[in-house]
Amino acid sequence: MIADYLCVSFMLFVIARFTPYEWKNPHPCNEDSEVVENQFTILNSLWFTIGSLMQQVR
Repeated sequence: MIADYLCVSFMLFVIARFTPYEWKNPHPCNEDSEVVENQFTILNSLWFTIGSLMQQVR
């Protein structure tokens, strides 16, 4: 179960790195900024996966 949890979290992290929809400008008022951040960090992907698992437990 733990291995599956880590595998799913890591895959979410990797897929979020490839998709252009997860990259956001950290300062939306400055539209000329070339700096972008990914909202799905490894910590966020671990938290998202555990949150999804906790919602399914009755």
